[in-house]
Amino acid sequence: MDMMLRNREVKRVNKMNKNCLRLFECRMFPLRFFLFLLLISVLLIAALGHYFSTRFEDYLNHQVCDMAMNQARIIASNDSVVAAVEARDTAQLGAIVRRLARGSDFDYLVIGDRRSIRLYHPNPAKIGYPMQWTKPGALEKGESYFISGEGSIGVALRAKTPVFDRHGQVVGVVSLGYLSSKIEGWRRDFILPVAGAFAAMLFLLLMLWWLFAAYLKRRMRGMEQYVDGLRTQRHEQLNWMSTINGLLQMKEYDRVLEMVHGESDLQQAQIDWLMASFADRQLVGLLFGKMQRARELGLTLAVADGSQLRQLPTGLNSAEFASIVGNLLDNAFEASRDCAPEHRSVELYLSDEGTEVLIEVADRGCGIAVDRREAIFNRGVSSKTNQDEEHGIGLYLIAGYVARCGGVITLEDNPPCGSLFSIYLPKVKPTYGTTSEHFDR
Repeated sequence: MDMMLRNREVKRVNKMNKNCLRLFECRMFPLRFFLFLLLISVLLIAALGHYFSTRFEDYLNHQVCDMAMNQARIIASNDSVVAAVEARDTAQLGAIVRRLARGSDFDYLVIGDRRSIRLYHPNPAKIGYPMQWTKPGALEKGESYFISGEGSIGVALRAKTPVFDRHGQVVGVVSLGYLSSKIEGWRRDFILPVAGAFAAMLFLLLMLWWLFAAYLKRRMRGMEQYVDGLRTQRHEQLNWMSTINGLLQMKEYDRVLEMVHGESDLQQAQIDWLMASFADRQLVGLLFGKMQRARELGLTLAVADGSQLRQLPTGLNSAEFASIVGNLLDNAFEASRDCAPEHRSVELYLSDEGTEVLIEVADRGCGIAVDRREAIFNRGVSSKTNQDEEHGIGLYLIAGYVARCGGVITLEDNPPCGSLFSIYLPKVKPTYGTTSEHFDR
């Protein structure tokens, strides 16, 4: 007896571990899918951001260089500047530069003679001293060039160009610069709005992927019910095959034939009846699987006479409608598993007569306390004592589907014991004012 109890406990633990693993895999797949899409989105946006940032930096440096060089050449070709440089008239150069600076945005301007001695500098104390950051070109060869580095005023990008007299001889040099701090400010003025746009794009993609992952999760929840039904049928089939194998070993061939014909006829009769009563094939598959599941649990699932369904409510697809029915049946099975043998039955009634689709599921279980009936449809709330992560979700999903269709849920006692869930779903979603209440006690 002790060995049997231990084996039973081991089987129970193994089954619980398998259920937990299956639940983990089912819930982790949408999360992994969402994280994968999020990673792809982040990498894509980061690559685009780096590309546009690099392109803009190159464009900005090119524009600043062109602007600085053009202004330097205009100043170097000014007749007044040429005359002042030839005469080494520092006062005249100061007056000319102050006049030119009022219409320009350059940060500083330095003018030197043909020996690179400063004739004008924003800091008068530096006039008469050699210019910094010079190289052979402007004075020796009459060429224009750029220099970037820290000078007497700060880190800047400089354009240097020679000053020619009327005979084409180099008589001086003009150095016009833009401070790196100003260039960096222009870069920030562009990058910050672009970064904000990319952040908004990433957030939008994040929300879209999250909604898609949630949709995928709902679809997988419905598929899980179908898989559970198939798993139940497989379990029943294995038991059936084991029985046949035993009878064959005992050479009870007539009994084997009787079992094969009887089981096949019974299942075919169930399928034929379900397909004749319900037009939706996903619902038929679900109900057939739940019947097998009920048998495995030692329960009886009875579909009431007169049940029929020819039209799904507007706003629900086959998977969502099957999810409502499947979750209601799962709750009823859970409530009936520990009942006395005479109460181990669940009843289902489906009808689309009139303007509404009616779903009723009744059990003979422990029932639900009146003070918990409104909260039972909230996420994470469950009436089950052995509550785990899988509980508290089904009724919450049902409430969401019903509210979306403009339907109503009622929860009543099922004398002498148990609960009766009734759901009324309009075939056509109302277009008039709706109410936020989807539960009626």
